[in-house]
Amino acid sequence: FERSAIFFMTSDFEGWGRTLTEAQSAGTVPILFDSYPMARWLVQQQRTGVLVPKGAVDVMADEIKRLCLDPERRSKMAEEALRHSNEKFRSRFSYIEQQLKKKGRTPESATLEEMDRLWEEAKKR
Repeated sequence: FERSAIFFMTSDFEGWGRTLTEAQSAGTVPILFDSYPMARWLVQQQRTGVLVPKGAVDVMADEIKRLCLDPERRSKMAEEALRHSNEKFRSRFSYIEQQLKKKGRTPESATLEEMDRLWEEAKKR
């Protein structure tokens, strides 16, 4: 990811989207389909990445083109993705993984409500 400027996530479904958080932590701007609950939880639209309506391949292509042609916008989004990842995900995600592991579960198997609850717990630590 460190040599990439843009990360394309074209799957229709992901559990957690670990590669997405890895891309953000490397300062890579993600473009992905808004096709699973965690997408909106992980990406702040047009700030830390781009969410595209599910199946809207033409829209995704347009967004890719826009980012490629606007290095200033891409750079700002990359900085925000990295900041967002550093501030919010690393320590909190470790906490969430630990809590789920105690229950014999993974982030991919957790519900959005469960992730939100654990996220709030992690913020208080």
